[in-house]
Amino acid sequence: MSSVDINKFFRSVALEILGTLDIQKGLERTQHVLRRYIPFDVLTLSYYEPANKGIYRVAGLGTLVNYPNHPSLPIATADNDWIAKIMRSLKTGSRTPFIVSNRPGRDKLYDFILEYAPEYENYSSVLMDLNIEDENIGSLWLATRGDSIYTDFHLRLLKSAGELFAIALSNVRRYNRLRLEKRDVDDSNTVLKMELMNYQKSHLVGAESGLRTVMERVRQVAPAVTPVLITGETGVGKEEIARAIHELSDRRKGPFVRVNCAAITDTLVDSELFGHEEGAFTGARRKHKGYFERARGGSILLDEISELNSQIQTKLLRVIEQHEFFRVGGTQPVQPDCRIIAATNKNLEHMVRQERFRMDLFYRLNVFPIDVPPLRDRARDIPMLVSHFINVMQSEMNISELTGVDPDDMKRLVDYNWPGNVRELRNMVERALILRQNGRLNFNFKFGTAFPGSISEDTQVNNIIPYKQAEATYIQRVLELTNGRIQGPEGAAELLELHPNTLRSKMKKLGVGQIKQQTR
Repeated sequence: MSSVDINKFFRSVALEILGTLDIQKGLERTQHVLRRYIPFDVLTLSYYEPANKGIYRVAGLGTLVNYPNHPSLPIATADNDWIAKIMRSLKTGSRTPFIVSNRPGRDKLYDFILEYAPEYENYSSVLMDLNIEDENIGSLWLATRGDSIYTDFHLRLLKSAGELFAIALSNVRRYNRLRLEKRDVDDSNTVLKMELMNYQKSHLVGAESGLRTVMERVRQVAPAVTPVLITGETGVGKEEIARAIHELSDRRKGPFVRVNCAAITDTLVDSELFGHEEGAFTGARRKHKGYFERARGGSILLDEISELNSQIQTKLLRVIEQHEFFRVGGTQPVQPDCRIIAATNKNLEHMVRQERFRMDLFYRLNVFPIDVPPLRDRARDIPMLVSHFINVMQSEMNISELTGVDPDDMKRLVDYNWPGNVRELRNMVERALILRQNGRLNFNFKFGTAFPGSISEDTQVNNIIPYKQAEATYIQRVLELTNGRIQGPEGAAELLELHPNTLRSKMKKLGVGQIKQQTR
C-alpha cells in the first residue's frame, strides 16, 4: 500500500472533487478514490465563522448524526478565545494533517468531539487544516471506528490532496456568496416585477369550459387561508391556477412569489426560503430576507415542492403548524404572513410510501387538493388557447397582419395528444408564427418534433429525412424569414434562441450558406 503513486492519487481526486460546484456531489464522486487507500466511516468538510462563533459543516460522507447541512444552524458554537486555543493547539496553518489522540483529557480536540458528538467515542480520527496561501478556508476531518487506525502513509496521501479540498471549498463559498449578494441586489426588483406583471388576471382561458370544475374549486378555497396543493402534468398551467387563487383572495394586493424548488441547490435552499442573518456564514455581509418574508401580505407558490430535501420539509412543516421559522444563524423566530400554495407533477402519495416525502407534511398540504386536467382531456379549450397565444405573440413579435388558422390545421391541433400540454401548444403556435406565409400561420410540420419540414402525419418511415438535414432546412428557412440577418432584434439567432456565434458555427457545420441581405 505504501507504494501507491501519490501523483496518480492526486490526479484522481482532482478529477472528481473539482468537477462540480456542488461540493456534496464532489465528495460522493471522490469517495471511491479515497476509500481505496484511506479507511473512514465519516468525513466532513467544515469551517469556523468568527462573526457568529459557529462551526459549520459544508458537506460530508458517512453517518453524520444530527449534523445540519450548510447553510443552517452550526454544528456547534463556542467562545472565540476557546476556539483560538484549540486552533493554536492544532497548529493552524501548518497544512499538515495530524492524528487526533482518542484519549479523553489528553487531546483538546478529542474532548471537543466527545462534547458535541459523543457517538464518535472510541473512533480514530484525522484532522487537516485547509489553506490557500495564508488564508484558512476550513478543515477536513475523517474518523473510523477503532484505535490507532491511521498511519503516516494516510497522512501523506491526505496532505497531497489537501490543496484540492481547499480549492473546492473556497470555490463553493465564493459561489454561494456571489449568489446571495446578487439575490440581495435583485430583491426589490424581483418583487416589483411580480407585482407589476402584465398578466390577464381577471380571466383564465378555459375557465368556463375545460377548467370549469377546477375554477369552482379555486373560487371555493380562495377566500380561506388553507394551504392548497395543485397537482397535474408538466405544462398544464399549475402556476396560472395558483395565480387565480391569489387574485380571488383577500391577499390580491400583496405580492405573488413563485419559487421553483428544483432550481435551488441544497446548500442554498434554507437561506433562499427563510433568509439569513448578518454573519450567519462567510459572505453573509448583511441580513437577507428569504422568499417567505418577501411574500408578506400575499401568497407564495412552492412549485415542484417534491424536490425539497427532508431537512427543509421539516422546517416547512414547522412553518405550517407553528407559524414561525428561524433565519439561518438567527435566534429570534419570524412569523410568516403569506398563503402557502404548493404545486407538483409528482405523485406525492407514492413518494410518501417510498419515504421520500414526509407523510405529516403531505397531509398538511393536501387539505384542499386541486388536480389540473391535461390538455388532451379538455380539447375544446384548444381553439381559445390558440387564439389567446396568437394575440399575445402577435404583439410581442410585432406582426401586423394575420389571416387566421386554416380549419384543417385547427383540426390537427384539436386531435393531437399534447404530451407537453399547454406549454407545448404555445411553442407550436410560436413556431407556426415564425414560419408564417402571406399572413397565414404555417403548421406544415410534424407535431411533437423539434424541427419542422414538409412532413405530413402519415409520413412513411423510409421517407423520414436525417436529423441534420432537418436542422439545416429549419435554419435555412429562419434565415430566409429574417432576410439573412443573424443577430440583432428579430434576427435568426434571437428567433432560434441561440448565441449568434453558436448559430454561425452550426451553419458552417451543417453547410448552410449565408443569405445576402436585401434592402427593403
